[in-house]
Amino acid sequence: MKLYYYAENDQQYGPFTLEEIKSKRLKKSVLIWTEGMNNWEQANALEELKGFLISEPPPLPISNNKVIENKVQIKKESTKYVLSYKKESDKIVLGIFIFLIPIIYNWLIISNISTIEYLQIAQGIFALINILIRIFVATEITKSAKRQNRNETAWGFFAFFFPALSLIIIGFLRKLKLKIAINKNLPLEKHEKLLKKINDIFINKRYTECIDICNLISRTYNKESSIIYKYRGISFYNIEKYDLAENDLMNIKTSKKYSAEANYYLGNIEIKKFNREKAIIYWEKAFYNLSKYYYRNLFDKIKIKLDIYQTYIGKYILSKTEATKKLNIVKTYFNYNDFKKPYLKNIEGINQIDNFLKSKSIKISIDIYIRGININIKIKYRTLYIAIIFFEIIDIKHSQNKKQIILKLIDQTDIKIYYDKTKNTSDFLGQLVKNFNNETGRVPSAMKVSQ
Repeated sequence: MKLYYYAENDQQYGPFTLEEIKSKRLKKSVLIWTEGMNNWEQANALEELKGFLISEPPPLPISNNKVIENKVQIKKESTKYVLSYKKESDKIVLGIFIFLIPIIYNWLIISNISTIEYLQIAQGIFALINILIRIFVATEITKSAKRQNRNETAWGFFAFFFPALSLIIIGFLRKLKLKIAINKNLPLEKHEKLLKKINDIFINKRYTECIDICNLISRTYNKESSIIYKYRGISFYNIEKYDLAENDLMNIKTSKKYSAEANYYLGNIEIKKFNREKAIIYWEKAFYNLSKYYYRNLFDKIKIKLDIYQTYIGKYILSKTEATKKLNIVKTYFNYNDFKKPYLKNIEGINQIDNFLKSKSIKISIDIYIRGININIKIKYRTLYIAIIFFEIIDIKHSQNKKQIILKLIDQTDIKIYYDKTKNTSDFLGQLVKNFNNETGRVPSAMKVSQ
């Protein structure tokens, strides 16, 4: 059986039988090859395919030495209005309803009142309702004017005196593009009005405009700044452009001022990628940084995230399974078994274990991991696990005179570990400080041993 191949748009197709190639209804100019042919030839050169090929139109006529092209109408983007903005048609409906209220009032109430006394009462009620409607409409129109980048004060006054008309008009209007003048000679940090404007737009969830302003500032100054990365990154996140959000937020994840917010949103992005472990690390960093740069609302959000994903933040006495999960135990870096009786003097700071420390059969060991430490307290047939990640520790202090290591925790708890003076703790302390520094990026006070 003779088989055929054809080529179109630099792609080869086949093999096909004669009946199959006929059913393709190929153009006459398509290249065909079959057995017995030395080279590829146009389809109309094969006798068996004639009558099954599609005729092609001739080239377009030439007029005045120019090829006549199809005219394509391109709608130019408006330089004055935001074309993507949806008109507030609900305002039109509300305006028509308010316009009809006096008519309904005169028809149903005034015409049916027989005494002057009742008429005066009805007029008083209507006057009160009228004032309330005007105040309500003025407030709503002011919000709409702000959204549409119009003069809020002028529209507010207009709405108070002409509530129905103002609602109908603003319902038909389109959103104006925001115009911002930037003095390039003035440093961005001193542009107080500009920064306030960006913050207002951001708070009002006008994220697309916020991004546009940030881009304009970047082009004007020909550089980026931390505050621009923050507003633009979070705005990208809120309009679900996560890759662009991540690019901006990564630039401020170590910034003292914005690191908490950056790490919080980076954690949210990682969760959307189903990367739980990485998300938790970002949230822990955010939680840790908030101990110094404190925002209550953000603090609560981060705590909720960490609680949802069962990271046991702020919970220290755990079961073995919980401690393993909290510390993400893969490899032990260091084990210090010299912290046990009779050489251990005391551990203070966690009230729940005070009674256990009085037992003579108690044994304590401390393991250091990449993410934190685990203090194992063995009492006869029971073991308590005190798991503390480094992001829960604000600082590590060491006093040689008192022979104690102090872990200052983020919830203001101080855990004091007392050791015997005959034991050398330099290896343990060195590994503890090293891992703390690697995980949090902070240098603890224990680097300089206090006397």
